[in-house]
Amino acid sequence: MPARSPPPRSPDRRQATKDTRQGVVRNVGIRLSSSRYVAFLDDDNEWEPDHLGPAVGALRAPGGPDAAVRLLSHLS
Repeated sequence: MPARSPPPRSPDRRQATKDTRQGVVRNVGIRLSSSRYVAFLDDDNEWEPDHLGPAVGALRAPGGPDAAVRLLSHLS
């Protein structure tokens, strides 16, 4: 079976790569979004009030990265 080539992407949108139902739903959300940034929060996690600020700041910085990941803290 020949390898499948990845689908074309818009330069300011990223596509989740996991081939799972969660990945499919996220990919649909990315495609339907008109926003420059997309953030995902699973139903079993919480964000602190300042969680996205540093990530957006890094993305907006001149020469900044194409994507940002913020790790979560484990709460007992």
